[in-house]
Amino acid sequence: MGLLSWIALISLFFYLTPFLRLLSRPLRAVLAPKNKFFPVSFHPFLVRIGRLEYLLGPFRDRLLSVILMCIVVYRWIEESPLSQKTLIASSLIVFYNLLAIVTIRYRDGIRLKLAEIARCHSNTHPDDFFRLYYISMSPWPPTFPVSGLREIDFRDTDYRGGKPPVQSRWPVVESALATSTLARMAIMAFKRVGPEYGRDAFDGLARLWGSRVAQIFQTRGQNPAALQSQELPRLRAELLRLGFHP
Repeated sequence: MGLLSWIALISLFFYLTPFLRLLSRPLRAVLAPKNKFFPVSFHPFLVRIGRLEYLLGPFRDRLLSVILMCIVVYRWIEESPLSQKTLIASSLIVFYNLLAIVTIRYRDGIRLKLAEIARCHSNTHPDDFFRLYYISMSPWPPTFPVSGLREIDFRDTDYRGGKPPVQSRWPVVESALATSTLARMAIMAFKRVGPEYGRDAFDGLARLWGSRVAQIFQTRGQNPAALQSQELPRLRAELLRLGFHP
């Protein structure tokens, strides 16, 4: 087996998730419940697979696919006439590139659907919002529109879970990824739907960004108005005590 055949077979591992997602589409359409909203279930295995796709998929679709196609063109130029193995491997790599184009369009569609959720339900729990994104990238994504997402109270939400805030470098990386993801959703809403819709979506995504960062660092998110109503009387009392202290 030639070098190009080995490259095509090894690359299949990187394209397996979008390939399985494409294959499962007819079955998902048949099995989907006949309801207006579909209850979402976050299976841990699918969430993990979707998270890997979330992290690596854009590099595969926009970088690896181009590299593989360049290798194919080089082999076509160098090898003449083309052997049967080269033709089969080349056809497989061309299929990978077509699959990458389909996946890019699919990912853009998911971003628009999630931007709509943020626009209408900005109080969606950030963990559910991102897990919905991850599972949408898995081989068995949910059917939109979905239901069953948890909601938070912006006036006072505690993500600490009885633990001290996280102090390490990984939350910074995770926050940067969340920022990039939500920014892409906002840009997509502006470009694909329009400025007015984009502004509404941006407002909801900005709230989700704040709650997501608070969740990543395991802190407590509190509305300034609620904070003022609770802390200001105590602060005033302290200032009065200090001002009149002999």
